[in-house]
Amino acid sequence: MKWKSVISERTIIIAIIFSILVVGGLICYAFAYILNHIQNWWWIVGIVLYFILLEAVSYLFARFKKGFIRKVELIILFPLITMKLLLDIAKPALYIFMSFLYLIMVAFLFPFALLKGLNLLISWNLNYSSMLFVAFAFGSIICVHQSKIVQYIICKLPPMNRGEHKYQKLGRDLSKYILHPKNLSFILFLLYFIYLAISGFIQLQYTESLMSEEIDSAILKAFLVYIACTNMVTKSREVDVEAKDLLKRMYNLIYAHD
Repeated sequence: MKWKSVISERTIIIAIIFSILVVGGLICYAFAYILNHIQNWWWIVGIVLYFILLEAVSYLFARFKKGFIRKVELIILFPLITMKLLLDIAKPALYIFMSFLYLIMVAFLFPFALLKGLNLLISWNLNYSSMLFVAFAFGSIICVHQSKIVQYIICKLPPMNRGEHKYQKLGRDLSKYILHPKNLSFILFLLYFIYLAISGFIQLQYTESLMSEEIDSAILKAFLVYIACTNMVTKSREVDVEAKDLLKRMYNLIYAHD
């Protein structure tokens, strides 16, 4: 039996996507780690000397057009070429991570911060779990059922909004695809399922809470509100179709005469 008949094409594609995300994530982490440790002045001196050397060799090649100078220039350029290649590989992961980060900020953190601010300004006396419940419920509903608003806001934030280069347009297209309502709905159900399954087991087995009793209750109730809203939206499409029949019957009754 050939391996293609054992492993489906969809499985192979998912494995490739997962590999790209893992490798891209590791590359992003490595660059972030390096940038975080460039505070030592020896790093700065080394980078400055590197670019001075690169400019000097480029000048010599432009002046004398010698083959060995070109080889030296390529050797010096190798770190930059490697860095560019790694950054190109990391682009999909970077755009996806940034998309989800902005999604959390726009759909969940912003409502929570707004409630927190209003609570301080006008003394609503909302407790932490109530604000968390509203933020999770509102965020879940808005990012799935009003995804175009979320996508519009996210595409106005960097790096999605910077210029009209081809890779930026492709980055925005990737972000919009990732933030499609069906994809977000699956991700939300998956995250709620994982959290509530772990929370439920811990509560039943150890009579303890995963985070705290208030937070677990707020997340559970937010999930129930999200399910209710999703079902309501689904049913409203059926009601909208039936409403035409209702209007037709009302119209017929109005104009009915013996």
